[in-house]
Amino acid sequence: QMLVATRPSELRLAEWVEFDLDKGLWTIPLERMKSRKHMTEPHVVTLSLQAMVALKELYSLTSYSKLLFPSLINSSKPICDMTLSKALRSIWPNYRIVPHGFRHFFSTMANEHGQFRHDVIEAALAHKDSNAIRATYNRATYINERRELAQWWGDELEAIRGGGQVLTF
Repeated sequence: QMLVATRPSELRLAEWVEFDLDKGLWTIPLERMKSRKHMTEPHVVTLSLQAMVALKELYSLTSYSKLLFPSLINSSKPICDMTLSKALRSIWPNYRIVPHGFRHFFSTMANEHGQFRHDVIEAALAHKDSNAIRATYNRATYINERRELAQWWGDELEAIRGGGQVLTF
């Protein structure tokens, strides 16, 4: 969830056929998107190298199902929508961390970093443009910049996981 910054339901309901790991892309069908009535095409998520490694590891565990996260009771159905929240509570019981919060964290960090344009960050989050006229005419996907953004984010999370960068003085 942290690596892809999608809505929790988009990841929870994801199917293996949606992923092209050779190209580093995940295409989320329009019918699963929150803003589907304002969208004309599926949302494409660019995947960092770290996300692709995690997906390959997950595939070795759940490839028996069409779903990335199949239910233990019935592998043709996805995990319950509270499963990730429960997992986060058990890992970090002293914090109030919710899956959707990873999107906030991604957006804040990417905007604070200053290297990426607002349009690119918003496109990565599948947010519609608040300017209705601009949204009607602008069909840019910013795919190359979003690839850079996804890799930067994967590298940032990897650095945080490893304890961050220590500066010597």
